[in-house]
Amino acid sequence: MVDAPGTEPGGRPPRLRGRRLDPATRPSDVIIEQLDDVESTFGAHPNQLRLSTWSIVRAVLLVAVGAAVVGVLVAASTALWWLAIGTAIAGAFLPAAGVLRRWMPGWLSITVVLLAILALTGLLGYRGYSELQDQYTALQTNAIRAATDIQASKQFGQVATEFGLVDKVRSLFASSPFSVGTGDAASAVQSAASSGGALFAIGMLALLMLVFGPRMVRGAIGQIASPGVSSRVSRLVGEAYRASSRYVWLMTLRAVVIGAISGSAFALAGFETPTALGLWFAVLSFVPGLGVVMAALPIAVYEGVTSYPLAVLLFLLAVLFQALDSNFVQSRIDRASVRVGPGLMIVATLFGLQLYGLGGVLVALALTIFAVALLRELGRGHDDVFTAFRALVSPPDIIDSVAELMADNE
Repeated sequence: MVDAPGTEPGGRPPRLRGRRLDPATRPSDVIIEQLDDVESTFGAHPNQLRLSTWSIVRAVLLVAVGAAVVGVLVAASTALWWLAIGTAIAGAFLPAAGVLRRWMPGWLSITVVLLAILALTGLLGYRGYSELQDQYTALQTNAIRAATDIQASKQFGQVATEFGLVDKVRSLFASSPFSVGTGDAASAVQSAASSGGALFAIGMLALLMLVFGPRMVRGAIGQIASPGVSSRVSRLVGEAYRASSRYVWLMTLRAVVIGAISGSAFALAGFETPTALGLWFAVLSFVPGLGVVMAALPIAVYEGVTSYPLAVLLFLLAVLFQALDSNFVQSRIDRASVRVGPGLMIVATLFGLQLYGLGGVLVALALTIFAVALLRELGRGHDDVFTAFRALVSPPDIIDSVAELMADNE
């Protein structure tokens, strides 16, 4: 039996020979010598880090380019958000323009869609805001009158006057977004001009994406070198977009029905803000399985201050309506398009709201719905997403070979 190199007879690892130390020798010198013996026995470590001048220059350039890209993104964050919001709006209403193109030219279908959006949003927004403004004005008048009566009372008048109760109540209402009191006219005009400019920019970007969006997507997918991979990616993106757009339109139709039913019910019950409450229920109904209950909960709490039976009845009706909707309507929407759970919708809403307000919510919800539809279409016919992704990006000859091998095994 031949022993391996670097071992003693019997396969034992080499031992460091001891030596008699000279009194003048330092312990550190002995340790260094022993380490040299180990290196001479086993050989130097082969994996040593070697840095060339060009590798250092490339690393520095990579860091500099990364920092520049991050700086550009931060500086242009507002414009990028406008583009993202416009793209989300265009993606939501592109199917409607496609349907109208069957009976009219393309430019006219886009114009009709945009005018319908503006008219519906303006009408409902003005109506709901007007109702809330009237209620706010009545609440402000009653609160100031009550504060004035407290200051004029004998029991609490002195304390309330020293506290400045009336002035504090007025300042509280003056800071509300519904306040229309006199303020700095220049600031008001500047704020209105800024908001109007942002809305105009978002509208123009949405119009451009409605016209050129499909062509841009086809051009981006066309950059893939392999024709087989390019066709599979195009088919995947198209199916995911159709499923996500069906989900958005079916949920929008459902929200319109829920808003109309709730608004009519509140109007018959004698509420003074039926349009605003209907819009509230319609917006929150986009959260599947929980939206109607979430919308009814604060209203039930508010009504419970004056009428406990009415609050309980309102909440129970909301729970019953939510159960019927989940079992008979939401399940059919999920089967016809894609299933997006309430957890994802709530997380996307909170995340987008933190990033960029209502526009961030719109972008986050659009990305979430499309991502869920894309993953569902990608994993169709495969055991897991990773296998599906490998099949997506594999060359056609490899996929054909695997298919032939599976057919032969069967």
